[in-house]
Amino acid sequence: MQGSLFSGKGTVWILVRSGGEKPFKVMTVDGKGRSVAVTGWCSSQGYVEGKVAKLLEEGWEFAGRADVDSLTDEQRAMFRVTVYHVAELRSAVQKYIRRGQVQKAVDVAYTLLGDRGEMWWLSRRLPVICAEDVGWGYMPALLEVMDDPSEADVIEMAARLAAAEKNKDAGWLVELAVRRKERFADSDRLGDLAAEFVVDGRYVDALACLWLLKDEEVRAASAVLWGLSESEVVRAIGYVCNRRLQVGAGNWDGAYLLACWLLALKHDPPSVWPLPDCLTVQSYVDARHVVDEVDWWCFDQHTWLGKRCIGRVARRVGMREHVLAELMFNYSSAVLSPLRGDEEYRDVAFEVMAKEFGFSSDADAEETWRRVSDDVKECILWHLRRR
Repeated sequence: MQGSLFSGKGTVWILVRSGGEKPFKVMTVDGKGRSVAVTGWCSSQGYVEGKVAKLLEEGWEFAGRADVDSLTDEQRAMFRVTVYHVAELRSAVQKYIRRGQVQKAVDVAYTLLGDRGEMWWLSRRLPVICAEDVGWGYMPALLEVMDDPSEADVIEMAARLAAAEKNKDAGWLVELAVRRKERFADSDRLGDLAAEFVVDGRYVDALACLWLLKDEEVRAASAVLWGLSESEVVRAIGYVCNRRLQVGAGNWDGAYLLACWLLALKHDPPSVWPLPDCLTVQSYVDARHVVDEVDWWCFDQHTWLGKRCIGRVARRVGMREHVLAELMFNYSSAVLSPLRGDEEYRDVAFEVMAKEFGFSSDADAEETWRRVSDDVKECILWHLRRR
């Protein structure tokens, strides 16, 4: 990995925005016009002034305050200020990584880290994105952003994940397992059952048990998997999954990490999968800029705008809102590129989900989405044009 993308002394700015509980943010701009968010948006003026004082001691020059509502286009680009909300940028960076749109993934990551001060979130999110959308075999590479990474490290890793060949089997395995959890909800021997299911090759049931066990005690779920393989490669993958689990992972995020570990046990690969190297993505990193347009399909049910538009269209066409949300996710938001071979669980998962939502088949569900997708797109774009 490289060192920091931004080096040298320059000017310090305090950005101020009207409204909200957190109106202040400190940014530095070096001699080449490159900016870094020293803080996120915060409420304490004293904290901000303390940060500025420390930077002045280090040789930076105070340039003044800037009202984000009155910035010139040049200043807006320099400070990486965007019209998109943080949840929308969070959604977009994962979607662009999925689709292999490297420059867009880099630009959104760059904007997130600058305007939104999202280093903590993005450095923790990238291992989960890898687990869910990129591939279980790449997980050891994510150690590079788990130990005090620089902004350059995080942007570069987003680029490398976007450029990688994708395998979403962990994600589809989770979709199947969530529908099996109730079968084992009352069991008092989840760990034993999970181990037995792995030995028998019943990985969906194994994940359902581990998922329930994780909700009770993360270490107990990890302990089951540690004891099932002596392979150095499997243990390397398991080590990264376990480290990310130990620092806290939400319900679904934890399931993706456990699914990666299970797939490593299942396939017992001779080596980890190599991510594209730094030189492969360097041109994208060098061309980074504030994202100027986020594609409509990034605004799915994980964003407020997406939920609103999905709800409106669903009511207009007489469809249940959660069904339309799942159609958009499966056939638009979750599209992968480039692909790494076949995904063994995708077709089964899609057929199960299609029938659960009242469709005769996966093809029927996809055709339904094609008929209504333009309505969702137009609703989202209509709202974006009015910002």
